[in-house]
Amino acid sequence: MTRDELHSLVAERLGVEPDSLTGDANLVQMGRESLTVMRIVNQLKRAGATVRYSDLISRPTLDSWWQNVSQGGNG
Repeated sequence: MTRDELHSLVAERLGVEPDSLTGDANLVQMGRESLTVMRIVNQLKRAGATVRYSDLISRPTLDSWWQNVSQGGNG
C-alpha cells in the first residue's frame, strides 16, 4: 500500500475530501470512531499491511498511521 492509497482510504472512511486531510490532523477530532478504525485496519490487512488496532488508535494521525504501515506494524 502506498501513502496515497492510505490517504484515500482514510479520507473515504471519514467521509471527507482527501485534500482536507493533512498528515498531522488528529483523526479523533475529525470524528473517527473505533468501528471506523477497525474497518480501516481490516482493509489494510487485506492489502497486505501488518497493523494493529491498538497502534492506530493510540496515535491518531495519518502520518503516524503511514509510519506504522510502512514499517510493517513496528511504528
